[in-house]
Amino acid sequence: MEFWILGAGKFGRIALERLRKKHPDALIKVVDSDAKALAGLGFNAETLVTPGADFLLRELGPDNQPDWIVPAIPVHMAFDWLLARLQTKKPARQAPVPREIADQAPNPMWSENGTLYVSQADFLCPDNCPEPKDHCFKTGLPRENLFDMLARMDAPGSIQVVIRSHQLTPGVGGIRPADLFNGEKQVVASDLPVHFSTACRCHGVINRIVFI
Repeated sequence: MEFWILGAGKFGRIALERLRKKHPDALIKVVDSDAKALAGLGFNAETLVTPGADFLLRELGPDNQPDWIVPAIPVHMAFDWLLARLQTKKPARQAPVPREIADQAPNPMWSENGTLYVSQADFLCPDNCPEPKDHCFKTGLPRENLFDMLARMDAPGSIQVVIRSHQLTPGVGGIRPADLFNGEKQVVASDLPVHFSTACRCHGVINRIVFI
């Protein structure tokens, strides 16, 4: 088993500790642009000083894939990876996510660059949430999977591509490399703008791609 953890801040360290406990023999690589953040990590992790997006672009390929990628930095890493790869395949740029998408999403919140963050929760979730299949861990109330909600959003003149984040251990989500490449194929095949999302059952992030 091999994991790539992108980011060595609070959530990257939580991911490392919990994954090592669950998978004592796994190969775990932790990547961060700040050497100080990587210092003294322990847990028998391999560390690399480099920006996570650069590492992913350079290292991830058909013959070099971990079992799981664990994004642990406050950016939409899958989107950054995709947009960079598109420049040599089908040039594209980021555009603001439109209001019609935000109106269909729970608790939408825009960043300054037009990225849309969405969440089933309007409260701070516990960092050890086991992500129950059909209800909220904190409230006990029933809820639908966010990745399903995002996939069926209705925005005429565009398509939805959703990469699911799977829970690897409570509070730690991971992405399958195969899902990234499949998502890339869907985007490249589209002639319409794309709303590209990464989401678990409760939280997600959306970016809009338009082709140049």
